[in-house]
Amino acid sequence: MCGPGQTRNEQTELLRPHPILARWIVGAALGALFIWLATRDWPWALILGAPLHFEGKHIVGGKLGTASPSSIVSGRSALPEGAWHCDLVGMIPYLFTLVAIHFLRVIRWIPLLRAMDHEVPFKILNATGGISFAAIFLFPLRLGELARPALLAKLSEVKVSESMALVVVERIFDGLAVTLMLAAVLLWMPMDHAEAYFRIQTGATIAFIFFSVGLGGIVLSYFFRERMDATLELVFRGRFQSIGQKVRGILGRFYRGLACLPNLKVMLIFTGLTLVYWLINGWGHYTMVRAFGFSVDPLVGFAMMASVAIGMMIPNSPANVGTFWYFLLLPLQIYGISDSTAQAVVFALFLWASQMGQMVIFGLYFLGKTPISLREVTTTREHSQ
Repeated sequence: MCGPGQTRNEQTELLRPHPILARWIVGAALGALFIWLATRDWPWALILGAPLHFEGKHIVGGKLGTASPSSIVSGRSALPEGAWHCDLVGMIPYLFTLVAIHFLRVIRWIPLLRAMDHEVPFKILNATGGISFAAIFLFPLRLGELARPALLAKLSEVKVSESMALVVVERIFDGLAVTLMLAAVLLWMPMDHAEAYFRIQTGATIAFIFFSVGLGGIVLSYFFRERMDATLELVFRGRFQSIGQKVRGILGRFYRGLACLPNLKVMLIFTGLTLVYWLINGWGHYTMVRAFGFSVDPLVGFAMMASVAIGMMIPNSPANVGTFWYFLLLPLQIYGISDSTAQAVVFALFLWASQMGQMVIFGLYFLGKTPISLREVTTTREHSQ
C-alpha cells in the first residue's frame, strides 16, 4: 500500500538505495579496513596515557620512562619507544607550503580554461577550488571530484562536462607526476629492507601503468572524437535518437574540455605548475619529517608525498582516515623505522590533521563567501548541462 499522498513510483524511489549514501557506506567500510591495517600495532595506551611536556619550542609526550623531557629534546637521552617529541616551530614551514599548494592547484586551471575560451575570475576559481579541495579530502570514493565542476557551473559559464574533462586531465597528470617522482627517488633510497621497498616499487609501477593507459585513452578519444560521434549517431537511431543527442552533446562538451591537449604552450605551462606543486608538496613533507627528528634523508619526504597521493587516488575513505596514515608511513619502513612507534604514529596524525585543518578552514571560509550552501556541495550528483 502506498502512503497518504504517495504514488507507487514515489514509494519505490524512497525504498531504492541512494547512490550517494551507498558510497558513504562503502567509503566507511574502506576506512575501517585501512584504520585496522594502519593502527593495529599502534601504542595507543602509551601515547594517550601520558602527560604532555613543553620544553621551549618542543613538545614531548608519551611514556618517557627514566628520561626527562629536557634530556630528550637536547639529545642526551635516546627517545624511548613509547615517547614522542616534535619541534613546533619546525612545523610552521609546512603550514606555509599548504597555502602555496592551494594557490598552485587553483592557478594551474587558468591555462586549461583559457584553452576553451573561458576567462573565469580568479575569485571564483579560488572559492570553488577551496571548497572542492576540502570535499575531495573529506568525501569518500572520490565523490569530492564532482564538487568543482558543479560549483563552477553555478558561478560561471563553464559547463559541468567541460570541467569534468579538466578533472580527468588533472588527475592523470598528477598521477604520472607523483609516480615518476616516486620511481626517481626510489633509485636513490636504501634497499636494505627489501619487503618495504618492493611494496612501494610495485605500487608505483601499477600506478604508472594505470595513468599512462589513462593518458593514452583520453588522447585517442579526443583525436578520434568525430568517429566516436558518428558511431553514436548510428547506435542511437529511431526512437532512441533523443537519448543519442543528449549523449553526443555531453561528449561534445567533454571533448571541448580536452581542447588543451593539442595546445603545446598550455600543456607546458600546466605541466610546469604541476611539477612545482608536487615538488613543494614533497619538500613540505620533509619539513615535517625534520620537525619530528627522524634521521632520514630528504628523499623520504618526496616518497611519503607520492605514496599518499597514489593511495588517495584509489577509492578513499571519508577524510582519508586510515588510508592516509597507512600510505604515509610506508616509506619510513625502507629506512628500518617501524610505523608503530609512538614517534611515527604522532607524526602521521599531526601531518594528516594539518592537511585536513587547512582544507576545512579554507573550504568553510570560501563557503561563507559564495552563494553556495553546504547542502549543494554535499548532495552534488553526477549531472551534466
